[in-house]
Amino acid sequence: LQGAAHMRSRRCGGFGKQLRLDRPDHSGRVGQGRIGSWQHAHAELLAQLVALRSQVAPPLTVRVLSPTGPERMVEDCRAFDLGLASEQASTANRALCLSNKAATYPLAGLPVAITETPGQRRLADDLGEGALRYEPGDVEGLSAQVSALMEDTAAYERACRASWDAATRRWHWEHEAERGTLLRLVEETCR
Repeated sequence: LQGAAHMRSRRCGGFGKQLRLDRPDHSGRVGQGRIGSWQHAHAELLAQLVALRSQVAPPLTVRVLSPTGPERMVEDCRAFDLGLASEQASTANRALCLSNKAATYPLAGLPVAITETPGQRRLADDLGEGALRYEPGDVEGLSAQVSALMEDTAAYERACRASWDAATRRWHWEHEAERGTLLRLVEETCR
């Protein structure tokens, strides 16, 4: 990100997580950034994050944020510029799931950095330009995509629009394909 032209600040949100990237100004200085995690994060993990930050990203500061309640999730996500729907796919359950966060970010009109897993593939396909797809563990690939998106205002606006369009077309909890699905599946299973 260093050396880029002056750009507005962008923020990346995860449920209970915040990454704020204050863009470089014309002098090439990288601004202050913040990474936050769940308020109840394990102390050892937080200490590791702080140590890693000091080694690889000294301009960043770590800040612990309080979790948001489900009734405010979509609204609170709108304060960010990018959603992170990261799954490790280390178990079949994690590989096949579509997380609530992956479905929430489009409702907030955010592009989604989404792990390429079987469970998230259909959403990523439908998001189109609104999805920044990456393989689990591909930090460099994800970083390159996020940097490119944040440096290109027109691409960022198209990504937001594509994400919102997918949410209004299909990826919301009131979609007709979702109504009664759980009850129908339970009923079929119990027969």
